[in-house]
Amino acid sequence: MKKLLIFFLIAMPLMAFGQKVDRYVIAAGGDYFEATSTNITWTLGELAIESFTVGDMFLSQGIHQGNMVVTSIRGIQAEFVLKAYPNPVVDILIVETEKQDLKYRIVDLHGKILENGTIRSLSFELDFTSFPSGIYFLWVEENQTHKIIKK
Repeated sequence: MKKLLIFFLIAMPLMAFGQKVDRYVIAAGGDYFEATSTNITWTLGELAIESFTVGDMFLSQGIHQGNMVVTSIRGIQAEFVLKAYPNPVVDILIVETEKQDLKYRIVDLHGKILENGTIRSLSFELDFTSFPSGIYFLWVEENQTHKIIKK
């Protein structure tokens, strides 16, 4: 009986606080509005579970978290500088960087990887002659992405 009592004395605090879940949501955007008798909070990117329509007003509600912490990836600086020119490119794109041995990818608008490789020198040439005119993305290791236009 003593062992059971000791177990419950130890386990009860753990059970009481073991299910605590922080009330945060990572969303693309959101805001808070408060008037005299109404307040509205909204976030983008939540699942809608119920919708209401009254006249020309539409409301959908979902699983909403009460605490909103805005998280942004803006302002993160890359650890190196990369230049890609000329842009728009006709045949050869010159890539200059402060770092060597960087992995790169050339991706089209549909997300298809057209070429990948490694930038082995501080000044590197990428051949765009085989690509049709259009918009491409040059992704370089450490998540630098550059929009490249092919004439």
